[in-house]
Amino acid sequence: MKLGNFKVTMHTNELFFATWNAQGARFHVWLDNAGELVNGTLYKNPPVEVPFEGEGWFETRYLKAHNKSNQPIIDEIKKRIAEGNLIERARLEKDAADFVRQREDEARKVRAYREAFVAASLALGKGATETERHFGLYLAQQINSLSNDAVKAFAETFLFETKARGQ
Repeated sequence: MKLGNFKVTMHTNELFFATWNAQGARFHVWLDNAGELVNGTLYKNPPVEVPFEGEGWFETRYLKAHNKSNQPIIDEIKKRIAEGNLIERARLEKDAADFVRQREDEARKVRAYREAFVAASLALGKGATETERHFGLYLAQQINSLSNDAVKAFAETFLFETKARGQ
């Protein structure tokens, strides 16, 4: 059986899954971090493009991975995992994705802090005097010129002080 679109993905630190397409269906198995089958089950699902309960759709089929007829598939899975170091690659891909997600979350947080401080500065600038208006605008410009690290440090200090004074 030819295993098309073969991929190994990390689910948790201890659990991975291998997926592939073959014979008009999608397959997957669960693996431990050594690349060994976890539960001895080979899962068979309809192709993604087949709509739920549409023509060609079927319930997930649970095949015994260690049946004689499935042994060549299991052997091919293990061979590909070993030759391509796919368990470690999946771990590295997950770590990289987690790192990117963490950086994106941090960038969103810094943008929100910056926007809140600028809005507060501009609101301060709506004061009655010309000096207050200029000061609010000046403060907003200064906040916009700060580095992301400076905005984050300022925000964390501000939030800490606000909580401390509120108690």
